[in-house]
Amino acid sequence: MAPEVLKGKTSYSEAIDMWSFGIFAFELAQGDPPFVNLQDEQKVHFHILTHEMPEIDARWSDNFRDFVGQCLTKDATQRATAAELLQHEWLEDAGNSKTAFKEFIK
Repeated sequence: MAPEVLKGKTSYSEAIDMWSFGIFAFELAQGDPPFVNLQDEQKVHFHILTHEMPEIDARWSDNFRDFVGQCLTKDATQRATAAELLQHEWLEDAGNSKTAFKEFIK
């Protein structure tokens, strides 16, 4: 859940969807969601609110790691919008078949 949802101080917003997309991308890249080792939902919620999100392994490209990081910005007002993410260099490179794969994985 997005930090703002956990705090109970917001209704639905695009920022919540961007957070969810970032968690999805993180899990696809890492094989598990952030804080999976905690094994307790309450502990996971606490860590989302009080700790920095773990970074994706360095084996992934800097562009991909930045893309996910922009999705997982804790402050919803600073989190990238869908329109901004569509302009992100990682997605722009994905359209170039010569660089798409090497940009995704170092």
